[in-house]
Amino acid sequence: MINEKYTFTFHSFVDLITNSSTEIYISATEKTVESVKNLINNLLKMGQSNLTCDDLFTIEIDKEQFNKDYDYDIEEGDTKTPYDKWMEEEYHENYRNISLLVKCRDEKNPLGIETARILSNLTDMFEMSARYDG
Repeated sequence: MINEKYTFTFHSFVDLITNSSTEIYISATEKTVESVKNLINNLLKMGQSNLTCDDLFTIEIDKEQFNKDYDYDIEEGDTKTPYDKWMEEEYHENYRNISLLVKCRDEKNPLGIETARILSNLTDMFEMSARYDG
């Protein structure tokens, strides 16, 4: 029997007091990919499986969709993709949607496909809202 208690702390509850407008961006990064893989690996271990996340899923940043969505950021002569340009910037003036692309390796497994869909949309688990009291 497991006697351990775990508390999940969410960093996204933000209360800001400011005299200017504030923007907060939350997006997927390579760290997100590793964190999701670690979560899945630990769940598999808890179920006493010898499989790993990489045995069941491919998980990566959806750079192709990002490049399609923001191809207007490319100027003539640019050699970098919109994603590469975005990742190089230290300060971002506008929000860009950066998502995970999760695919089930077994394309005939309905549970695996549904699990991949859920993992691709982890932010759907949280209510996100903003309010301005000006």
